[in-house]
Amino acid sequence: MPKAVITYDKDLPEVSDRQPHLPPTAYLRKKPGKADDYEVVEGRRPSQMLLVNRLRKAVDQWRSDGYPGASPVAQRLFTYWFDEDHLLDGESFRFYFGQREAIETLVYLTEIRSERGCKALVQKFGEIFYPAGT
Repeated sequence: MPKAVITYDKDLPEVSDRQPHLPPTAYLRKKPGKADDYEVVEGRRPSQMLLVNRLRKAVDQWRSDGYPGASPVAQRLFTYWFDEDHLLDGESFRFYFGQREAIETLVYLTEIRSERGCKALVQKFGEIFYPAGT
């Protein structure tokens, strides 16, 4: 059986008061040597994936700058999807932040960076994760 590349602890509890449509501001981490004890760590959990951390920073900056360079269609869709109220079965609906970020990243890479291949992405955003002690 193949071994997972990224460890994932599915038993972690949720960060209290977390609103899933807003960017994460903290995450939980098991305390060393304690089976069921957790600590809150400020900031976003760093990823161990090759492109994620630097690409997240670039997309975060692009979002906070108001999506400069995005087509009028993309800007209107962002406004519609993320800023306007939606009802689903009579309840207010908002995209999870991870869904929003995925959509924004796709537009950022295709419209702003015009990336069509992996080599340029790895050169610009690649970051190798080294586990502690290596």
